[in-house]
Amino acid sequence: MLNGVSSNPALFSSLLNRQLPQQILKETNRLKIRLFPASWRAVCGHCSCPDWALPCKHLAGAIYLFANETYKNSSIVFELHGRDLSG
Repeated sequence: MLNGVSSNPALFSSLLNRQLPQQILKETNRLKIRLFPASWRAVCGHCSCPDWALPCKHLAGAIYLFANETYKNSSIVFELHGRDLSG
């Protein structure tokens, strides 16, 4: 199903409008594809700064940039998982 999202104009349009349809989310869950981390423990990162916070300001900045990019282009989440939505 994920490889044929472009054949369904409604689903593809939703993704282009920065919406994640429940149908796609259910299908990714069925295929055991986790699009987003379930908790902070699932986010792996390391920074050499002396800050004790988790995440430190540097990792938080990287997470913010990633979130901003996924907001601008939601299909990047699928591409990072090796899924081509246009095919």
